[in-house]
Amino acid sequence: MTELRYDTVTLLTDYGLADGWVGVMHSVIRQLSPGVGIVDLAHQIAPFDVRGGSLLLARSVQYLCPGVIVAVVDPGVGTQRRAIAVEVAGGAAVLVGPDNGLLAPAVGMLGGAERAVVLDRTDFHLPTASTTFDGRDVFAPVAAHLCRGVPLDEVGTPVDSATLLPGVVPLSRDEGGAIVAEVIWVDRFGNVQLNVQPDEIEGWDTRVVADLGRTRRRLRRVSAFAQVPTGDLGVLIDASGMLAIVADRSSAAEELGLGIGDAITLSPSGDEDSAPVTSSVTSSVSLGRRPT
Repeated sequence: MTELRYDTVTLLTDYGLADGWVGVMHSVIRQLSPGVGIVDLAHQIAPFDVRGGSLLLARSVQYLCPGVIVAVVDPGVGTQRRAIAVEVAGGAAVLVGPDNGLLAPAVGMLGGAERAVVLDRTDFHLPTASTTFDGRDVFAPVAAHLCRGVPLDEVGTPVDSATLLPGVVPLSRDEGGAIVAEVIWVDRFGNVQLNVQPDEIEGWDTRVVADLGRTRRRLRRVSAFAQVPTGDLGVLIDASGMLAIVADRSSAAEELGLGIGDAITLSPSGDEDSAPVTSSVTSSVSLGRRPT
């Protein structure tokens, strides 16, 4: 057996755990590359939610083990959409999945694509008459072969990375000193992540006004959930380094009636007794980030 080039495959899919397909992908990978480790990043992404899967992958990628990352949220499976593998981070990782924007934000987080191939070399696929399960038949076996040391340009035909579909990631915008934002994630605790980075509210007051169209709320800037008084709402830098609206031991999403895709406008409170806050938070992104 060829010595492993990569020793870890990380999986993200919209497959349900009870249907058995995740286990099938595990088995395909381990049969073709017995020494590989498998990390289940996330399954049961909302069906067909390419944007949600892409944002979750982008939030996580800087903390993932170097290796092969397989992402499958693929409503276009069986059509002319391309199956691709994209090398990033000086060869430290290869992202494998459909060319539908799913991989693009994570690729961008890691500095962009260095090489890309279309997975058209069927010798590295499972022999099957099916055209509707590329997670099992294309992506899993290709990942296993890459782990076995097969070069990237052998599993597919090289393509210009500029031809890959971009991700659909909403950007915030400044309107007269206010930030027009969008909810990009609501976690199981009801924390509301926005597409706003900390430096966008650099120097703002300790209170932030949130305009939801139908209502306005004043949010307290905090660094921990427990700093939010009962019945109040806060805004903090979450684990992904983005701004999130939170409550202490309750759901901010339920209280505000917010869901993914909803618009919200943030502005400084302008209170005379509310001191500006200066953030010293900086971050750099690299694969396999470790605490120092």
